[in-house]
Amino acid sequence: MYQGCADSKDESTGNNEEVAPPSAMKIKLMGGEDPATFMGSEGDPRGYVAIHRWFGTDKTEAMAEGGRPDKRDDSSNYVFVHTGEAQATRFEKIDVDDDTFIIKMTGGDDTAQWEGAEGCAYLACQQFFENDARDDCSCWLFAHVEEKNAAVFKLHECDGGFKLQMVGVKGEGEPSFNDGSGWVVCHRFDGCADKRDECSNYMAVHKEEGPASIWKVEE
Repeated sequence: MYQGCADSKDESTGNNEEVAPPSAMKIKLMGGEDPATFMGSEGDPRGYVAIHRWFGTDKTEAMAEGGRPDKRDDSSNYVFVHTGEAQATRFEKIDVDDDTFIIKMTGGDDTAQWEGAEGCAYLACQQFFENDARDDCSCWLFAHVEEKNAAVFKLHECDGGFKLQMVGVKGEGEPSFNDGSGWVVCHRFDGCADKRDECSNYMAVHKEEGPASIWKVEE
């Protein structure tokens, strides 16, 4: 169980006073117009964004039902939606400029919660490894310990919540998917390795807005 990142210090004043951490948030899947959108709990919300290292590890050698492990490599882990709030991962929104931001993982209460680097990692989407591609139009979403790999997002309000658009990568020259452009989705589609188990489903970034899922945050 990981409760958060290492303590922050106030570097602007040159002292070692601890800075009050920003409020943590849970990200909820509310639905989407695409018929392949993960049904989850079929309630409100359908599930919560989570980052666990369980399948394909020493905890269980079994793979997810779609045949994939949770682990991407030593520095990154795939991201999914789980129907249980107790399994939710907590996040922090960090502004890049007036209307864009990155999303930092800060911890979670589930025993399988991925630790990242001292409890932290950043949501990312890069087509670097061959198996990063979900299909010709989408790429798996993951969390990476290096901030330079973080995806830069923009929020678009809509009925029922908001859509989450990827608009770039934090680090200059870092690899990206679709030139750093796409929309965050959680779909369960035949022919893709979307299904993690009966209660959870992997997330991706899709090139088109039409398939975008709808999200809300809970602080």
